Amino acid sequence: MRSNLNSKMEPQEKYYIQDDEITLKELILKLKEFWAYLWERKISIIAIALLMAIVFGLKAYLKPKEYQASLTFMVDEDTGGSGAIGGILSQFGFGGGGSEYNLQKILTLSKSMRIAKEVFLDTADVDGKKDLLGNHIIDIYKFHEKKSWKKPENGLDGFYFGDASRTQKAKNIALKSVFGKVIGGKKTKNPLYSSSVDDDTGIMTLSVKSKSADLSLSLVKTFFDHLSEYYIEKSTEKAKSTFDILKQKTDSIYTVLGQKEYALARFKDKNRGTYLNKVKVQEQKLMTQIAALRMAWGEALKNQEMANYALKEQTPFIQPIDVPFAPIAPIPNSLLKALVIGGFLGGFLAVGYFVFRKIIRDAMSEDVV
Repeated sequence: MRSNLNSKMEPQEKYYIQDDEITLKELILKLKEFWAYLWERKISIIAIALLMAIVFGLKAYLKPKEYQASLTFMVDEDTGGSGAIGGILSQFGFGGGGSEYNLQKILTLSKSMRIAKEVFLDTADVDGKKDLLGNHIIDIYKFHEKKSWKKPENGLDGFYFGDASRTQKAKNIALKSVFGKVIGGKKTKNPLYSSSVDDDTGIMTLSVKSKSADLSLSLVKTFFDHLSEYYIEKSTEKAKSTFDILKQKTDSIYTVLGQKEYALARFKDKNRGTYLNKVKVQEQKLMTQIAALRMAWGEALKNQEMANYALKEQTPFIQPIDVPFAPIAPIPNSLLKALVIGGFLGGFLAVGYFVFRKIIRDAMSEDVV
């Protein structure tokens, strides 16, 4: 039974394979046929390639000049105390182990609305005009011509940052709009600001690419300044709070100690030459209080110094490496590169079109036959 089934199926399998096979000769002949077909249309293919090259070349030639400013910096991670000093700090509850800073966290923080808002509301001199950086961006990139800014319900007609008469809604819309242009968003292909980190060296780079050299320089430096300030503040917030509390306590004890010492001196002056027992008891009481306050003040002062040391140890050291300065040259637009890419793309599309058309025509003619 099984042998009969196999014998019936074998001829069908052989026929299927032979029907779909294509020999090397047939493949070469087919390629020659396509080549001859394309060669007959070489003028059309070349014309399309030249047209695309011209389009790409004009686009590159007419593209506005852009200026890129990059700032590199590094963060000292060897902070927090170590060795014997770290052990002493841990005894007083200030921690002794070193802490590592997440470099990627710093770069993510630099793209936050918290930092960007401070940058936009900072003042800078751009192209001879001193104004808020957010307003420079609005003018240079013509935000007032955007459709969303022309809508009456948004209240952005003639809007500039710093205008107290504007509604909070208008301020929020403008802030998000400028933020999207600088940092990026769903509708922004090429944001002005970018950041990166070298995993091997830990060196971070902040870059701004814009239509104005002054704007690029001012933005990248302002981003770095506000990022450094905010990061240091948050990194040392707990240690600084501890130091402030201890300093307040030390100052308070010192004030009371001064008051008691003054009271003892005044008491001695008032009772000079008096040897009554009650006078001596009062004097001894004041001296005991002063001694206790001096001990308390000394201990508080020691804790304050340790807290101060811990604060310094936990303060990250952000060191700029290369800071950009004027003048900066515009980014060169490669006209030759644009022509080559346009020509290649145009030729590829033309060849693809003619090949596809021939395949369709051949298939249709076979169906007719």
